[in-house]
Amino acid sequence: MSLTESLLRCLGDGQAHAREHLCRQLSASPLALAAACQSLAELGLAFRSQAPHLLQLEAPIDWLDQQRLQSGAEALGIDLAVTGICSSTNAVLAATLKQRTLPCALLAEGQSGGRGRRGRGWTSPPGAGIYLSLGWRSQRSLAELAPLGLIISLAAARALNAFQHAAVKVKWPNDLQVGGRKLGGCLVDLNGTSHGPCDVIIGLGINVCLPKKTSIDQPWADLRGSGFDEDRSTLAIALLNELIQSLQVLESKGSAALLAAWPSLDALAGKEVEVRWEDGRQVQGRAVGIDARGHLRLAGSEGCLSLHSGDVRVRLA
Repeated sequence: MSLTESLLRCLGDGQAHAREHLCRQLSASPLALAAACQSLAELGLAFRSQAPHLLQLEAPIDWLDQQRLQSGAEALGIDLAVTGICSSTNAVLAATLKQRTLPCALLAEGQSGGRGRRGRGWTSPPGAGIYLSLGWRSQRSLAELAPLGLIISLAAARALNAFQHAAVKVKWPNDLQVGGRKLGGCLVDLNGTSHGPCDVIIGLGINVCLPKKTSIDQPWADLRGSGFDEDRSTLAIALLNELIQSLQVLESKGSAALLAAWPSLDALAGKEVEVRWEDGRQVQGRAVGIDARGHLRLAGSEGCLSLHSGDVRVRLA
């Protein structure tokens, strides 16, 4: 365990700790301790106090309960690993997939290089979110797996809504939202032949309790601010259960039965939106659901379009 993670373990109780005592406990010099503090700050953690003689995090860490998680995963037939701070759960799982038994999963306390769609970063402070990747082997073709991002997002929304707190909806193609603010998202990596089978790695990131001054380039929400009081381990088990159920339905029946749930969880229904692409193209219209392939249906001046990609922004009235 690195000095940064060892320090995090010490500070995770949320109490104030004397720097001098931490140096002795961790066999670290004051300079090394300061560098470890800087590393924690760069990971997105906030300090209530960094006085010359004291260190205290803004809030205690809700540590993952490895024993409870592995028990829950075993009941679902999942080979689960729990790690501390990693670069990216999708990247780590992809690098070790051949040595794991499928289905398998990786949960991390935090990520130093979390990824979102289109190579964007995903803010992943230790203890502040769900950072989960699930490995699965599908017998479906690549074309049949095209709406998998939608299917996973719908599954995650159902899992969270089962706790009966603030309503979680899905913004096409794979964002989780509460009150129009981003709560989480998923990232799907596929590797296989056009006709199958395919190895699938599903990454899921959900904000649970972000530091108050977290810098994200869009309006965001977390579960604590939305009334959730469940711990991260309970949430992770619920998410794994819903993901596995959806994947099993996908394998046995295809995507149609799963996509049928879209209208009740559609965050864009009836809204005027603008869709943009990296090459500068853009189109405007009213979001009117999805088609059988999971493409966004947009009603505009040129009729109804079906879009399979693009960044969607709700237009202000």
